This record gives sequence, structure tokens and C-alpha cells, in this order.
Amino acid sequence: MLIRKKVFNMECSVCHNKNLELININHAMFRHLDFTTFKESGRMGRCTGCQMLYNILSQKDIDQLDRLYCSREYAQSHQTSQTFIVEKYQKPVTRCFLQTELIIPHLHSPHPHILDIGCFDGALLSDFNSKLPQAQLFGYDVNENLKDFFPQKSNFHFRCGELADIPSGFDLICMSHSIILVRNLPNLMKQIKRLLKPKGLLFIQTPNITKNPCYILLADQYYCFTPVIMSNMLQHFGFKYIPLEQNWFARDIAVLTRLNGPATKSYHQDLDIYKSIETLDTMAIRLLELPGKNRIFVLGTTTNGAFVDSVLKDRLYGFVDENPNSIGKLFRFKNVIHPDTLAKNDTVIIPYGTSSPTIKERFSRHYQGIYMCM
Repeated sequence: MLIRKKVFNMECSVCHNKNLELININHAMFRHLDFTTFKESGRMGRCTGCQMLYNILSQKDIDQLDRLYCSREYAQSHQTSQTFIVEKYQKPVTRCFLQTELIIPHLHSPHPHILDIGCFDGALLSDFNSKLPQAQLFGYDVNENLKDFFPQKSNFHFRCGELADIPSGFDLICMSHSIILVRNLPNLMKQIKRLLKPKGLLFIQTPNITKNPCYILLADQYYCFTPVIMSNMLQHFGFKYIPLEQNWFARDIAVLTRLNGPATKSYHQDLDIYKSIETLDTMAIRLLELPGKNRIFVLGTTTNGAFVDSVLKDRLYGFVDENPNSIGKLFRFKNVIHPDTLAKNDTVIIPYGTSSPTIKERFSRHYQGIYMCM
């Protein structure tokens, strides 16, 4: 049973409610850069007004993360692009490719001005450029070192510093898995409203902790979202919650919205955080009960795989991934192998909730191994 405690010394930055609940997370917490363990446990605050979920970080944690994400080390990390097997396409495709497939049909200009906030090396903008060569493409990031890895073309423009210094006039603003990393959410939304054209579109994609509870465990994010919390937040700032009709990102929230008039401060309650934590607790118990006679692997080299590794520790033999950029490398100091090298008696954990049975069915058809859904 989860014990809720009232916290009165923290104010919700969105609705300014001071009645927050403290939630303890008794699992390892990771960082985005390489999914190494950042700390052994965490805490969250839940606003009882607008329902926003805050990752409670010490000033020492914040300072450490600020240094990391503005560092040359981070800019040079060359994070591998996550790929997806989609029936419509013959080869694996990236998240950026699928995002442009979803967004472009909604754009009304053949030469739009597009801003990607949290652009990293400009991968999403590059996919837009391949389909909209007349677009003007702007990337914003807090790390000025990323300019060296950003596309060097006449229609690409890298921006750093303050969002307030960027002139307005954008047909589309994108935030792909970056809204959770921006500490000052009210200022961000204020700037987005200023930057967009009157009928401009805002695209947000971010993990849905209802569908993927492991994303609670990212220590360097400032917020966690469910569809209800995203809807409350957008309406608070004058946007309408319009989920994109798609099935490519089953464990994410993906919305394409525009300004919808005055702010709405009528919020829907959301308690899914408690269900998500209970799911993690149950999964940890199931993992610890696994028999030890076979080699145990986990599918994936992101937060879900890191969680399984943090629970099983030395009992986890390694990681399985189909992404060619990951094969043969180390993840959390263990080997990453392709599933075609699995032995018949190897056990592979698939820790992706309701998506796991579909993944298991495909892997069982193509590769050896014993697959377990969690």
C-alpha cells in the first residue's frame, strides 16, 4: 500500500497550488544520456490541483545535470537513433522518420518555418528537410557544443541561449521527448505561444507513464505525463489536447495542437502514478522469482532494460537489441547482442506491458529463445 504524505513547502509551478502529495519511488533512477544509475531511489510530488507530477531533485542534482547537458561530453555522445519495425515499411525506420510522416499532412505551407526545441544534432529537422526541401529549419538546444554536429545547410539554423531571443513566426514547433527536461514549464509555454503564428501547430511527444511505468525512473526529467495530465497542462496554457491518431508510438503521448483561446483551469483528476508504481513493484518481485538455470537477457537498451538490470544485477547476462547501432557494444557494462545469436534455452525478458505479447509473437517466429512478457 502506498502511503501519501502532504508536502507544503513546494508550490506547483503550473497552477500555484501548494497542496502537493509526496510519493516515494523505491527503485533505481537513471539518466537519459546512457541510462546509468543516477541514484538508488527517488521522490515525486503530485499536484492535487492540476495533477502535474514533479521529480523532486536536490539543488546538487540540478547543478550536476545542468553541467552534464551543457557539456562537450553530452554533445559528442552521438546517441543511437531508436528504430522501429513497422509493417508499412520494408526496413526499420527511426522515430524521427515516423514523426514527420504523422505531422507533414497537417502542414498548410510547402515551405514552413519549423522550430525543434531540444533538437540535439538536428535529426528530426533532417527528416523534415528530406520531404520539405523548401522549409526553413530552426533547432534550439541549451548545449552550444551541438552546433558542431548540427546540419550545415543554408536552410538550417541553430539557436542557443534564451528562447526569448528567437523571433516569432513559426508554422510548427516540435518537442520530441524534450518537454520533460525543461525546468521552467510556464516560461516555455509562454514562449511557444509567442513564437507560433496565429494558426501555428505545436507537436509534443513524450513518454506515457500509464503505458510505460519505467519512464518514472528517469532522474533527470522534471515532469512525468499521462494523457490526463498532458490535457490539463495544455488547457491551462490555452491549448487544446488533440492526440494524434496513430499506433506507431503505443507507449507515448503524441499530440498536435494549436492555441484554442483562453486558459482553462478546470482539471481532471489523475491517480495513475500510483498504479504505475505498483506495476514496477510487481515487476521487480516477478524478476527476483525467476529461476536461475538459464541465461537471462532483457530486450532493449533504454529505461526498461536498465530497470530490469537494476533489479537482477549479476543475474542478468546481457541485453538483446535489433538496432545495428547497438549490437556489439556495452550497455550498463554488459554486452548487447542481436537476437539471432540467442540459444534455444536463453530466457529473454520483454518488459513493455501491453505491448509485450505482440513483440513476443514476432520474436518467437524469427529467433530462438524463451520469451517472457512483463
